[in-house]
Amino acid sequence: MHDRVFFPTPAEIRCIAYSFKISNHCHSVDSISTDTILKTDLKEHVLYYQPLSRAFEQPLLMVLQTKQQRSLTAYKFAVYILLVRDGFGHGTSIGYIICSSETDDSLRKCLRKFKGGCRDFLSKEEEFKTASETVGDSISEDQVKTYLFQNWIPCGIYWSNFGRQFYHEKSETNNLGERYFLRLKYQFLKGLGNRRLDDLLMMLTGAIPQYFSYIEGLQSAKRLTNPTKEALEKNIGAAKT
Repeated sequence: MHDRVFFPTPAEIRCIAYSFKISNHCHSVDSISTDTILKTDLKEHVLYYQPLSRAFEQPLLMVLQTKQQRSLTAYKFAVYILLVRDGFGHGTSIGYIICSSETDDSLRKCLRKFKGGCRDFLSKEEEFKTASETVGDSISEDQVKTYLFQNWIPCGIYWSNFGRQFYHEKSETNNLGERYFLRLKYQFLKGLGNRRLDDLLMMLTGAIPQYFSYIEGLQSAKRLTNPTKEALEKNIGAAKT
């Protein structure tokens, strides 16, 4: 008869694999494990948490933000990452939103939770009016100046920052966002579908901030080159001259 230590059955291998997986989680059930870590280990990072309740038609909503920040899962929960350009020219996350329902009300509720912890980037109408009064001084062509004041300044509410309620800071966030999600999917998730929400939360608040902290430290110490920052500084210098 074969020794079971060296010749385990397929069923025993599955049991061993299952035991190994749950040993790294608070609970074998993902929803219970997620609820536990949000109320314990990740409590300081949670700005808002609304558990999923299908009985009461209540969507899952999570708003996370670490101290440094101040189509990913099998359950198809949407993951939103708020990005800004850092001093090195990279897209850096300032918070995460995870929700099971991408309705206007759900997203609005989540975004409001960030309002108290982030500076106000929205331009005011008074600032627009002040700037529009002097913008003509830098335009030498009378035809261009006339066209601007007749066709654009009067309808500034439809295209300016105070009207659109969005401040882009001349940042190409689409490219930054695509790069960030590319790294998230293939560097941290190894191109595999994440099947546990608690694993995703631990990665977003642990491995990813730690990785970018190391990169920033190496670049600050000049041990890692930063072509993006050098190009930005060169363009800014050329514009000033």
